[in-house]
Amino acid sequence: MPDSVKRFYESFPYPSKPIFSRKNLFKNAQWISRLAGMEPDSFPEGSRILEAGCGTGEFSCGFALSPHARVMGVDVSSASLQIARRNAEKFGLMNVSFESADVLKLPFESGSFDYVFSLGCIHHTQNPRKAFSELCRVTRPGGVVVVGVYHAWGRLRTRLAGLLLSLAVADEEKRLSLAHKWFSPQKTFSAQQRIWLADKYLHPLEHHLLVNDLRQWFAQEGLEFEQASPAIQKPLSLLNALKADLSFGLRQESFMVLAGRKA
Repeated sequence: MPDSVKRFYESFPYPSKPIFSRKNLFKNAQWISRLAGMEPDSFPEGSRILEAGCGTGEFSCGFALSPHARVMGVDVSSASLQIARRNAEKFGLMNVSFESADVLKLPFESGSFDYVFSLGCIHHTQNPRKAFSELCRVTRPGGVVVVGVYHAWGRLRTRLAGLLLSLAVADEEKRLSLAHKWFSPQKTFSAQQRIWLADKYLHPLEHHLLVNDLRQWFAQEGLEFEQASPAIQKPLSLLNALKADLSFGLRQESFMVLAGRKA
C-alpha cells in the first residue's frame, strides 16, 4: 500500500461511523453479511471471518455478534485500528481482533478463512487485481468472498467533482471546506463529515472498475457468482455484466459489491 494512502487514513480514519448500541452494530453489518447468506449474529460455529481493509472496524465488530465465530480485521492505518479496537471493547466483543496488514500481501496461509470481506479497499491499492487474488487465496474452497469497489461509470460525477476541487484549490483543508460548501452545505461540518468528504473527493489513489472486470476476475479465480448489491442478473455472463454496467452508469451507482463462492 503506498505511503500516501497510509498517511491519508491516519488523518482520516474511515468510516468512523457512530455506533451506539448492539442493535446499531447489527443493522450496520446486516446488508453486507446477507450477501454472504448470513445474518451478523448467525455465522456458523467455528467460522473464520476476515475483513481486509477493515478501517474503523464497524463491520468486523458486527460479524463478531456471532458468538462462536472468530473475526479478524486488518488495515494499514494505525489510527483506524485504534478506533476498531475501541469499538470491540465498547461492545465486549472478545472474538474479534485487529492487526496491521497490507491486502496486497496478507499474512495468512492459503485457505485460512470461511468468509472474506473487503469493502472499499482494493481499489485504493496499486494493483487491485493482485489484491483480489490475495482475498481469494486466503479463502478456503467452498468459502465466500465479498468484495466492494468503485464502479467506473457510476462514479463519473464524483470523479469530476474531485477534479474540479483539485483545480480550484491546492490546500487540503481548503479543499475540504470547499467540498462541504459545494456538496453538503446543509450538514454540520463535523469530524465525521470531514472524513466522509475527504474519502469521497480527496483520496490520493483510486481505481475504477466495471462489472465485466469482476466477471473476468471471478472466472479466473474460480469463484461462482452468488449475488450483488446493486442486484445483477444471474448468471454473471458477459451480456448480464454489460447490462449491469450500463444500468449502474445511468443510475450513477458509484459503488458495487459482489459475492462469490470459491470452487
